[in-house]
Amino acid sequence: MLRAAGPTDPYGSRVHCLHGLLASSLGRRCQKTHPTRPGDEYRRDVDSIDDTTLAQVLTDACNAAFGADFESIVSVASALRRAAGTDEDPVRALIAGLEYHLVLATDTGTPHGPFGPMIEAGGKRYPAPLDRIEDLVPGTVDLWRRAAASAPLALVRARFNDLLWELKTGERPHEYAQQAIDAYIAAIEEGFGHGVEMREGVQRAVELASQINDPQRRADAVGAAVTLIEAAINTEERRPGVALPLLEMLVDDRPDRQPAHLQELLTRAAERFGDDPWNLESALALLARLIPREERSATHARVVEAFRDIARRSDGLVRYAHLQHAIEVAESYGLTGLADEVRREVEGMTEDELGLQVISTEVTIPNEAVEKFVEWFVGDDNLESALGRFGAYVPSGDPDENRAFVEKQMADHPLQYLVTRMQIGPENSLLHSTSESDAQADQALLDHEAHGASIFSLFAVDILDEIRDRYGPVSAAASAFETDLIQRTVATKIGRSLELYEHGDFDSCASVLAPRLERVLRNVAGASGLTVTRSPDRRGRSGGVKGLGELLSLMEGALPEQTRRYLKMLLSETTGLNLRNRISHGLDDEIAQREAVLLIHCACHLRLLVPEEEPLPDGGGPGTGS
Repeated sequence: MLRAAGPTDPYGSRVHCLHGLLASSLGRRCQKTHPTRPGDEYRRDVDSIDDTTLAQVLTDACNAAFGADFESIVSVASALRRAAGTDEDPVRALIAGLEYHLVLATDTGTPHGPFGPMIEAGGKRYPAPLDRIEDLVPGTVDLWRRAAASAPLALVRARFNDLLWELKTGERPHEYAQQAIDAYIAAIEEGFGHGVEMREGVQRAVELASQINDPQRRADAVGAAVTLIEAAINTEERRPGVALPLLEMLVDDRPDRQPAHLQELLTRAAERFGDDPWNLESALALLARLIPREERSATHARVVEAFRDIARRSDGLVRYAHLQHAIEVAESYGLTGLADEVRREVEGMTEDELGLQVISTEVTIPNEAVEKFVEWFVGDDNLESALGRFGAYVPSGDPDENRAFVEKQMADHPLQYLVTRMQIGPENSLLHSTSESDAQADQALLDHEAHGASIFSLFAVDILDEIRDRYGPVSAAASAFETDLIQRTVATKIGRSLELYEHGDFDSCASVLAPRLERVLRNVAGASGLTVTRSPDRRGRSGGVKGLGELLSLMEGALPEQTRRYLKMLLSETTGLNLRNRISHGLDDEIAQREAVLLIHCACHLRLLVPEEEPLPDGGGPGTGS
């Protein structure tokens, strides 16, 4: 539904009404009279307002809307609302008819048909469902029928006739569709209405003509669409939101029904609106569908260069985003060489050029709380038991509790989840771009888990220090890591990594430990009944072992979900901490102590995995870390 604040152009620019571009005959169609507040004599039921009074009410409302800052059937409804009396006033039924939200056939995902509610909340809708309106307010359909005949503005007549067609009113409902089509087309000449509203009216006229199989009216509606396109291209004000959707409608049509000069219109639209690369992309994508296949690469390359050009005129993450879209366009059309050229441009951006900043905050935790937390792990027994308590704690938290927390955050702070989020990785690579609600929720859950593990790493450093102070070198417990799932050779390397950690060589510690953790997890996968290798495929891809991320995904249900999500986030999830991949591919200059200690914690956790569920050492832990 068009709002009084003005519609938003789906192609990125604000659209202005076409009033003044085309000849307006409103002065001849609508008598100018002074708006009057209707009298109480017809405020009883919808049958009590006579045709003369109805025509006067509609004329007054149309006069009030004509020439307003925002010309629309919505402004006609607003004028009617100002004149309406009680809830039983029949004018309310007229207002409801004008305030349905028109949904075109090209817009998917609506359960309401072409006329949906303007407002829907808490299980309630306004206006009421169209198929129930007559049951709720008897006489409404007949009132709309009379309004369709007496309304002075074409857009208003079109709306009421369209509603009557959808309700299949009378014995010849197709006549209402015919009148709606004629009125939608007449609105173009009349000049009243917002540009987007008139554009949608023409699109609806084409839909209706197709529904009733009226070739002549369909051709007339297409002609009206061309008129609107020409006007939008020729005016000084930018109106891509009028021209481009109509051009898309024409390109989608059968070739024998397309205007002969459609390619010319698209070329002109690309030139007119091409200073905005998003509009250029839309126009050229349509043009490419009409030109010979051998000419399309140059057309698509033009879009890529447009985004590169605006990137050069932009800074920081805006520049980065434009370049990433240029890569996306190039790859989608098979322009791999051009995509690589742009990607090298991205990889060459410095941190200063990206404009990244560190955002931090401080949280004060009482010393006694920290000491109590650390002391639980250290205990007062022996080294092996202390490492057992250390490994039993899962710092990423309980998945169900985390998910509930994220859902509450998204409900309490919805705005931060409405924008597309881009995560930048090594060499300025785009790791992930999230925009859909489900993807935002999944990433927010992963971020929350990674945040929990990162915070725990601060305490984990102290925990290992305290364990060493109380029981001696942690590396002395190397033999305790040998289990049914951890071979002696692997346990020995784990012990070596502990020695490196205790000598302050955290980077070497991580380098030795990370690949051994992957080997242990392959053993876990095998013990769970999964295959850990793949054969060569028909496309010539070599066989070998499955990736760690794939195995951890396959182990859903075989491992406790809290454990599985923690291991995946820590070791292999691209947008998680991803320590195994960062280490194996040499993506970091150096692995810090806080990251090395999480790998040690992971080894302690894997040491506790057994085929059957057993109680955690000492009955659990200080909490779930959520």
